Amino acid sequence: MYIIPNTFDPKSLIGEILVMICFNSNQITLHFETSTMITFEGEFIIEVNNIEKLHNVYPLGDDKGLLAFIETEIKDSYTDEARKNLKIKFSNNSNLILVGNDEYESYMINKDGAKIIV
Repeated sequence: MYIIPNTFDPKSLIGEILVMICFNSNQITLHFETSTMITFEGEFIIEVNNIEKLHNVYPLGDDKGLLAFIETEIKDSYTDEARKNLKIKFSNNSNLILVGNDEYESYMINKDGAKIIV
């Protein structure tokens, strides 16, 4: 629905360590060692060994592969050219891609007091 504003640098996520994942019926929230949180409500992609698998938060039936990211560090983070999708590379050599949607809010980043809604 929205794009990641130019005022937010995705590289600011580098070094964050994922310590907790919370699931509810319509959202997944990633909690990092700092106060940083990323909540997503729509589609996301997990990429392992260059193989991408598209998931949707709903319906919740399993962890969708996210538990493998616990206690891993963000090594890189960047957006696509349209600044809708956010790719996060973790230290376990897997990637999480948050997919922006033109019709509804897909994910939210809370970092250093700023709230970015995409």
